[in-house]
Amino acid sequence: MTWASNFRIFCDFGNSSGYDRIAQSGVSTDFKGNWQFWNLSKNTPNGTMSIHKNGQVWHTENEKNSELATIDELEFFKIGDQYHGLIDDVRIYVYSPHLRFFPFIN
Repeated sequence: MTWASNFRIFCDFGNSSGYDRIAQSGVSTDFKGNWQFWNLSKNTPNGTMSIHKNGQVWHTENEKNSELATIDELEFFKIGDQYHGLIDDVRIYVYSPHLRFFPFIN
């Protein structure tokens, strides 16, 4: 997950052969002055990528079928150079736990 100075979030998932990207524009309060719980997910078999904010679908796109890298192939995890905040937790799953299992702060 990265974002530029125009508050546009980019989410890339893929492998060394290529990747899928989704992007959505936000507002400054999505990133500054408030705690937000973000979840980025990709379901390769059905081609869906989603960005969830505080447990709600914030953006989703279809036809995103590039295979994911394995955990052994994972080379980097980047939160862009414009990010202003703290990161409390990063988790990588090979399956997608249902969002109701993720606690978040309102």
